[in-house]
Amino acid sequence: MAADKLKDQCMKLSYIELALAGSLIGSTIHAAGFADAVLAYDPGVGFASGYTNASVVLGPLASTVNPSNPAFRNTQLLSLGTGGYLTVQFFTPISSDPNHPFGLDFLIFGNSGFIITNGNFSGGGITDGSLFGNNPGATRVSVSRDNVTYYQLNPLLAPVVDGLFPTDGAGDFYRPVNPSLTNSDFGGKDLAGIRSLYGGSGGGTGFDLAWAQDENGQSVSLSDISYVRVEVLSGKSEIDAFAVVPEPTPWALACLGAALVDWAKRRRLPTVNRLTCGIVLSLATSSFAGAATYEEDFSADPLARGWQVFGQTNLFRWNVTNQNLEVMWDSSKPNSYFHRELGTILSKTDDFSLSFNLRLVDIAVGVSTNKPFTFQIAVGLINSSAATRPRFLRGTGTDSPNLVEFDYFPDSGFGATVSPTIISSSNNQFASSFNFPLELTTNDLFRISLFYTASNQTLVTAMTRNGQGFGPIKDAKLDSSFTDFRVDQVAICSYSDAGQDPQFAGSILAHGMVDNISITVPEPPITNVAGGINGGVWRVEFPSRTNWLYTLERTSDFVSWTDIAPTSAGTGALLVLQETNRAIASSAFYRVKAEKP
Repeated sequence: MAADKLKDQCMKLSYIELALAGSLIGSTIHAAGFADAVLAYDPGVGFASGYTNASVVLGPLASTVNPSNPAFRNTQLLSLGTGGYLTVQFFTPISSDPNHPFGLDFLIFGNSGFIITNGNFSGGGITDGSLFGNNPGATRVSVSRDNVTYYQLNPLLAPVVDGLFPTDGAGDFYRPVNPSLTNSDFGGKDLAGIRSLYGGSGGGTGFDLAWAQDENGQSVSLSDISYVRVEVLSGKSEIDAFAVVPEPTPWALACLGAALVDWAKRRRLPTVNRLTCGIVLSLATSSFAGAATYEEDFSADPLARGWQVFGQTNLFRWNVTNQNLEVMWDSSKPNSYFHRELGTILSKTDDFSLSFNLRLVDIAVGVSTNKPFTFQIAVGLINSSAATRPRFLRGTGTDSPNLVEFDYFPDSGFGATVSPTIISSSNNQFASSFNFPLELTTNDLFRISLFYTASNQTLVTAMTRNGQGFGPIKDAKLDSSFTDFRVDQVAICSYSDAGQDPQFAGSILAHGMVDNISITVPEPPITNVAGGINGGVWRVEFPSRTNWLYTLERTSDFVSWTDIAPTSAGTGALLVLQETNRAIASSAFYRVKAEKP
């Protein structure tokens, strides 16, 4: 443990930066999104003496800790020994939502830290991925809606409380770390490397309400819960805090209504129709900053430019010398993606394109036992929520919704095949073309371009090899019954070969590089927003886009949001949304949410 100074911290949100939050969020709501009350506590046997003030688990965490320098004071940590338990209440229920990042609904923060192995404790420490201060034993986490009936989270899925991932005060306490990361993934990393893998998260151990089971081990569907109980079955766990993963808002813009009210009062300004004044906040998810085209040439570290890794981090490596991305497609590993947010949600009503360079160094099929046939390598557009679920299985043909991608199947007796593919949200509709024999020869440079046009709902693929035409590639066209798809990230995809029919199962191991990615998408659905107070109510206006639905929402705690105006369809013209069901109060905060129909 290392020294730390506990201080009240303004709430952090995963989708916005509160430029004025330090002066706006007071002590009455500073704990929003954290546990609100302790209902029961027993320290058990073997707990840390003096660390028994249960109230320390309420509210936010300290901002000065890092993954190798965790909280240590008894004003920060509560200790539970073997047989000990803790029950906390959340006044605003925790929602079960598979669209939460990695499907996780709440986080528990402990006292673990990464061991520094190079002896540098002055900011240059390197870890081997092992932990100190963690519980090597076992814990049980149970949840309840009424504090009467509790359901245990599946012990085969629920991690130990006070283990991975150590707290990082510089991160977002509401954002989970990728749960597929293991201790070995952090080996050789310094603080910057750890934070890169954290992807902006503040750490903590994530839990999914979908893991709930009854006493017979049968799954229980819970829409939400208000109580969490932690029991230590063996060993010792310290708990710092609990945090709620907020409801997903892929396109939400928060306007600080309270700030404008207070600002106007202090300045004695009259009611205005339009106030910008630097108060309107930008979207963290607007990766392209309003532009319609994004290009990545890998001349700089992509992880510092918004790219992230899901799954096996060793499958993707930025080559700083050659300025490209080295990729291993290994179907024996879990689904893994090198991915980046598009800054919008694409559907069949949008025009978009994706181009990239691909050079294969080697490629082999049938490398896994009892999986002798071919399997694909893929680059394309994914739905981040769907693709990161454990049950997303590309090989079954029925468990991989929301895809627009380029697939290549090397020859295993039927001819090498190029197959541009679109899969619907319902996963039961496919638009593909199969082009064979068409081999992507190793060490040749292929330029691959996918163009989707909404007017004719057709995906056109164009390819060159070493600058010369290659193909042709047949179009993939949506038929009249095709419902829709939703994609929000560009990704280089290494899919698992799990779940296939044993009669036709295939596998693949390939090495290559991807470079010069270019993506063109429509403008974001929310841009150039202006907000102000009009007649005592909050009002915003902005240029809308067709095929989007817009809703004005209001909150007082940044946890529970309420619709305060009817949902309006975008028209392509200026849209005005105005609060209709109550007047502005000093604690009001607002956002505009944009969704696809």
